[in-house]
Amino acid sequence: MKTFIVSLLLLFSIIIARGQSPQIDSLNTLLRNSVREDTNKVNTLTALCGELLKFRKYDTVLIIAKETQVLSEKIHYKKGIGTALLTSAVCNYNLGNYSTTEDNGLKALALFQEINNKKGIVSALSKLGATYSQLCNYTKSLGYLFKALVINEELDDKKSITYNLTNIGLNYYYLGNYSEALEYHFKALTICKEINDEKGLASVLEDIGSDYGSQEDLSNALKYYTQSLQISEKIGERNSSAHDLINIGNIYFEQGNDSVALTYFFKALNIFQDIKYNIGITLCLLDIGNTYKKEGKNSAAWENDYKALVLSRKIDYKRTIAKCYIELGRLDILKKNYKEAKIYFDSSLVISKNIEVKDIIQDAYRGLFQLDSAIANYKEALGNFKKYIAFKDSIVNEANQKKIVQAEMNYEFEQKQASAKAEQDKKDAIRNAEEIKQTAEYKTQKIITILIASIAVILILLVIVIFQRMRGAEKEKLMVEQQKSWLELKALRTQMNPHFLYNTINSIQSYVLKNDTKSSVNYLAQFASLMRGVLENSRKDKITLSDEVEGLFNYLDFETMRFPSKFKYQIKIDNHLDKNKTLLPPLLIQPYVENAIWHGLMHMQDGIGQVTIIFEKIDGHIMCVIDDNGIGRKAAKELRNKLLHKPHGMSIVAERMESMNRMYHWDMKVHVIDKVNEDEVSTGTRVELYLPLILNTVLYD
Repeated sequence: MKTFIVSLLLLFSIIIARGQSPQIDSLNTLLRNSVREDTNKVNTLTALCGELLKFRKYDTVLIIAKETQVLSEKIHYKKGIGTALLTSAVCNYNLGNYSTTEDNGLKALALFQEINNKKGIVSALSKLGATYSQLCNYTKSLGYLFKALVINEELDDKKSITYNLTNIGLNYYYLGNYSEALEYHFKALTICKEINDEKGLASVLEDIGSDYGSQEDLSNALKYYTQSLQISEKIGERNSSAHDLINIGNIYFEQGNDSVALTYFFKALNIFQDIKYNIGITLCLLDIGNTYKKEGKNSAAWENDYKALVLSRKIDYKRTIAKCYIELGRLDILKKNYKEAKIYFDSSLVISKNIEVKDIIQDAYRGLFQLDSAIANYKEALGNFKKYIAFKDSIVNEANQKKIVQAEMNYEFEQKQASAKAEQDKKDAIRNAEEIKQTAEYKTQKIITILIASIAVILILLVIVIFQRMRGAEKEKLMVEQQKSWLELKALRTQMNPHFLYNTINSIQSYVLKNDTKSSVNYLAQFASLMRGVLENSRKDKITLSDEVEGLFNYLDFETMRFPSKFKYQIKIDNHLDKNKTLLPPLLIQPYVENAIWHGLMHMQDGIGQVTIIFEKIDGHIMCVIDDNGIGRKAAKELRNKLLHKPHGMSIVAERMESMNRMYHWDMKVHVIDKVNEDEVSTGTRVELYLPLILNTVLYD
């Protein structure tokens, strides 16, 4: 035994140059110095297998694993036996020997379950899940993978969780449920990024690319394949790089760029041949054959497809065997070798039906339909065409059934998760109870701590409740105050309409008394238009600057109808103000304009009156100026005293502004300036209103 192992170590030294792997050098030294055949030697051999697997030396690892198994059996070391079997399963899986992988995996699983080694159990379950997927038994594969996922989540082994999620997604991909496949693959992607697992990241990016490719989203497929290739080449994962190259080649094949596709296929083939990955070689050969067939190079296509068939038979990979038969049958139809084509299609049918892969069964019937059509056997052609359509339809019809199966598996998975969680909770509760029972002092201290914490919580809650009630009372008081202010504002706004109506009706009355029918009619029409705008604006809590200016124009036009030669007017608006976005409270400005006309301009003895209205943007506010060249406030007051007339418009506006300032915390104010000349003679009045600048904002409800 020792002589054999030493010989193997010399072989390793030839295969792997000294210094290439310090770990292997160190393990070689340990084995040379090892005298006893015990568990330490088994563990060292197991570690050596793990290092050699990184270099894909599968044949060498199989030899060491077998010797490790023999030594473990000799010393009755069940964990060593199970690990050796699992190592053999990994090697055979990568070599495409899936039947042997299944046998090794099941034996390893039984041993790990016997000694309750959870890491071993989950590793065996995961490898068996991946193996059954390659054997096209997707339901069985999902069963093993979901069991592995439950244990890995219990162990919090995130790297293994991503492996399970990736393979679960792969099974859904093979079942044609691409949305479910994407869901699991993106879950795996998130965890790989979280733990910075570049190898796992490259693998899951490739799978996501395949998910998109199967949905004919070639742009996203190429994006994820390229990302996967970049990471694989960075970390030296040649197997993964080769798969990415195949996938990228197939994208270019679908896009009609055959020469670029072939370049990628041959790059992948060289890598697979170098690392002796047989299943990868068969996939490359089939892709190269399809490309040559598309280019009309049938001899080259047949040569590559036949090589793929020979290798597929060698590794007993039934899926590619069935595919090879179909491709060779199609080529034989082109060469008019109808008898050979019939044999190939029939053989493909037998295998694909046995492994229940309906898309290959569908292609086989399609090939038979093409064959029978070529030899004018129309009756058989029709029968095979019907079968081809039937299987094509059944693939679509089975989608709903697959969803039911998937839902059942998901339910079972969730139940197992819940059961595992309940079991773990139970264990935690027992452990906690044992810790609490250790000493009476600890128990007493915990009770005191809980009591203090409870009292503290109650006090905090009381403070929160009192504070919330105080805030609620304050809020309620504020709401009452706001409601009161709003009602006051409503009442004041309704006072504006009677005041304006009274002054307007006086003007109409003067026309009627003069028997000026035409002017009365025109005046009434203008009055109706004006009142429509005034009433509409008075119902609103805010109006645009555009509406305010339009109302002022209507009012000023209305007054000039009565006094056509008494005064002129002008309205100016700052270019920095957007008339359609700037908002104002209604009926604030018109009373001041009315006051300027009736109490300033109408009493002028000489000249024509002039009233100018200006809207300016100043320091985040709007300043509205009403400037007139009338008799001034002092003279106007003297006239009012003689007439015993007391105006109400200004007082109403003042009350409205005060109410809105209180309600909205604004700072609206009015400055009235008496204009005089050098001789202190009045030249008119200037009123400046300072209003808030509101843009597209609701002022109040």
